[in-house]
Amino acid sequence: MAAQPVTPQRVRDILSSFLFESEKRSPKTSPEKQAETPKGPGKRTHAGSAGTDVTSPEIASNRRSFASFLKRVETFSPITWFAKPKELSPLVCSRYGWENTEYDMLHCTACGANLCGSLGSKANAKAYKEASEELRKKLLSSHEKFCTLAVNPCPESYLKVSLHDLEELRKNFLQRVDALRQSADLLPELVYTHLDTWGFAEVHAAKFCAEDDMLETDTPTQVITLAFTGWTLCEKNQQIVVCSMCRRQMGLWNFTPAGSRPASNGSDERQEVDDSGDSAIPSKMRKIEPQSTLDPISSHHAWCPWIALHTPSEDAMTLVPTPESSPTPDSSAATPEDERSGGSPGGGGGGGDAGRVVMNQKQPAWVLGVRLVAPGLLSQSRRLVQQVRQSSIVEGLHCIRKVLKAWSSPENPKTSSTTSPS
Repeated sequence: MAAQPVTPQRVRDILSSFLFESEKRSPKTSPEKQAETPKGPGKRTHAGSAGTDVTSPEIASNRRSFASFLKRVETFSPITWFAKPKELSPLVCSRYGWENTEYDMLHCTACGANLCGSLGSKANAKAYKEASEELRKKLLSSHEKFCTLAVNPCPESYLKVSLHDLEELRKNFLQRVDALRQSADLLPELVYTHLDTWGFAEVHAAKFCAEDDMLETDTPTQVITLAFTGWTLCEKNQQIVVCSMCRRQMGLWNFTPAGSRPASNGSDERQEVDDSGDSAIPSKMRKIEPQSTLDPISSHHAWCPWIALHTPSEDAMTLVPTPESSPTPDSSAATPEDERSGGSPGGGGGGGDAGRVVMNQKQPAWVLGVRLVAPGLLSQSRRLVQQVRQSSIVEGLHCIRKVLKAWSSPENPKTSSTTSPS
């Protein structure tokens, strides 16, 4: 039999037969699958009723999990969710199931509803405040009927760092340390300006590493400090450091590793490693010049619970050392997180006296975490500073400094010249 000629019509017939066979062989969709199939833009149907979200308890529980909550937080960006008040922070929106899809646009991961988050200009303060309050109400009322996250949102405890369970707090801290150790050779030098305001310096991280039995003695101080302030390593890319709460990400390729200098040999060596490994960084990701230092406090988002000042609860304070040994930062040293939270480090009162009760002090969560994970670390540093200030050697140096200042003062020649003629 002669072969049939290949014509465009024959090709179309063959392709049509394939499509017809695939439709015949495709299994029928079950009623449960049809219930979860979207029947419109952003809506789900079930049992013939539109705009509802009736799911199994397992799926609803998964949407309320802390992991799903953090995934929704990661969708927010300072560019697409810009200059929003604290009451509309990504943490608050994610608690009610909203994720950020476009500029000033929210989308519910449960019912598929959409919500516009535009607040207008801040020039009219009254209108802006009213718009903020209205949007805050819509976070709950704009869901579709019977939305699981509208009826049962995520726990309010997701919005802050948990300080009640000491074992869980220490476990999470050790997990962050183990993760950061994997990229310890890429970590840059840290800036301790804001940390020192609360009595924490690099020497405290080294001392904690040397005294703690659960840590290896060769753990770098950068790892300890970043873990104390809530930073960990990204699971998908070991060259990215991410906050465990606000999900702020920082690429380590934008920083110069500690102990290295920006020389040609070092840059060539790093380039060879990048070219040979699978995790090579594309050249388009290097947007800025490598920075030499990293500030673990100011690098957080302004709404991050790790740096927000708050009054500690009684349950958390039962594990904190006594107020007499706790350091109190100088009220004159204003930090960026003080302005964000609207309070002073000392709790809004006067200066920082050592005898003030800890319960009345507003402190960042990372400070309370240090006192819980490493009891006495900050109090020992304060006693050491007081002992050094009261030592005889320091007093002698002060006296010598006064003598040298009086001897080199320009007022002495004038007084001697005026008294000599008489």
